[in-house]
Amino acid sequence: MDNRVGGAEYQESHRMVYGNTSYIEEGLTNYNYDFKILEYEVPEDKSYSKEEIEIFTIARDIEKKIKDKYQVFDKDEKVLKDISYKDFVILMDRVSEFDTYKKVFEYLGIPLTLYKDDKLNNSDDIYIIKNIIDLIVNINTNNYDSKFKYDFISIARSY
Repeated sequence: MDNRVGGAEYQESHRMVYGNTSYIEEGLTNYNYDFKILEYEVPEDKSYSKEEIEIFTIARDIEKKIKDKYQVFDKDEKVLKDISYKDFVILMDRVSEFDTYKKVFEYLGIPLTLYKDDKLNNSDDIYIIKNIIDLIVNINTNNYDSKFKYDFISIARSY
């Protein structure tokens, strides 16, 4: 997240500070926005993994807040408004469950946008560039062995 996405600049402080004083400044002190723990149990039959149950629990909580017209403070307009999907963010320390979140949220009809870092060295673009360079080197050295054929085929079938 940054100032543009999420309103938090982690590059500057790398920490989150509790307490949005905008509520108090606008006289909206009768609302309880305290920390809430969502509890769930993993069934014995193991039909769903622990992660899937956790994701469904989060998704159901979001659906409930939308349905109940949970109130949040719009810092730009300085008014309370009904919560919408754009008011939610799920912070995760691992990317291993991103695809599962996407599948579950799509299944429930909840819009979800994923922001994650991709490793550049594993992307198709890097492989193509590497194979083009290898191909050029092999042509310049008149080396037309199996590596040349591999590079040529790889480039020919790429986008």
